[in-house]
Amino acid sequence: MVGYILPHCPFIAPPELFDYYMDKIDVPPVKEMAQHPAQVRDYLSSEKRNFDTYLSEERTRVTRASYYALCEYTDTLVGKVLDSLDESGLADNTLVIYCSDHGDMAGELGLWTKGTYYEGSVGVPMIARLPGVIPEASTSKALCSIMDLGPTLADIAGAEKLPNWDGISLAPLWRGEKKDDDYNEIFSEYLDEKNDPHVPSRMIRCGPWKLWVDQRAPGDELSVALFNLDEDPEEWHDLADGPEYAEIKKKLFDRVTAGWDPEYIRSQTARLVEDRGFISSWAMGDLPRRTLPETIVPPEMND
Repeated sequence: MVGYILPHCPFIAPPELFDYYMDKIDVPPVKEMAQHPAQVRDYLSSEKRNFDTYLSEERTRVTRASYYALCEYTDTLVGKVLDSLDESGLADNTLVIYCSDHGDMAGELGLWTKGTYYEGSVGVPMIARLPGVIPEASTSKALCSIMDLGPTLADIAGAEKLPNWDGISLAPLWRGEKKDDDYNEIFSEYLDEKNDPHVPSRMIRCGPWKLWVDQRAPGDELSVALFNLDEDPEEWHDLADGPEYAEIKKKLFDRVTAGWDPEYIRSQTARLVEDRGFISSWAMGDLPRRTLPETIVPPEMND
């Protein structure tokens, strides 16, 4: 496994890539506060989240150019790994999966965050290569998640299945044994432990439909947001209150909340925060500190 921090704050990109994207980058329209679902409005109104409110057009252009430049720079780093596989003669017998843990709104809808269920944040690119199995230059609309990687790797390697896997192997899809439509449901969960109060949230995606829920405080009614990505790919229109969508809303709501206990999640998070605080206090008080530069910049970025 090779893990890269990029693209990530601070957005410091190679100058030539920044210049290239600065001339081409767009400034997306801003979604005003009242247009966002309740979960996003609450998130943005948090005092700790003021940095997520809207940047000027000029700052948006600069930051997005840096972000896109860092995406391409990360591509070049992955390219070095692929070149090494070619040089070693292992490329034809190696499954490569290129993906990320989350996306970033990067100015879409006026937001700069990874803490929402909008596609810019929750939608994770995935590219896979396995010569002789995955057709070259093919694409798929199958819904999958990072939780599917473990079962997929085990399947490809011929390992025994674990009894309680949450994910689904993608190997049958790649081998042509299953179709895109056989992968039609995924879940995502999020809780920002830095925020007080802790707000458990969950999302389901089924076909073009996406539904989010969260609970602001114990005993509160769950707030709901509903989008149809085929008809509204940029997620401007929350359909949760539309009576004509009551049936699909109930179906997805029942599915996403089945077995989900916000209060249990909240209590477990409080324990984790307490434990982490204790360990951090001990480490900061008793262990020797190291002095690190604020930003470590690769040599090629020092121009």
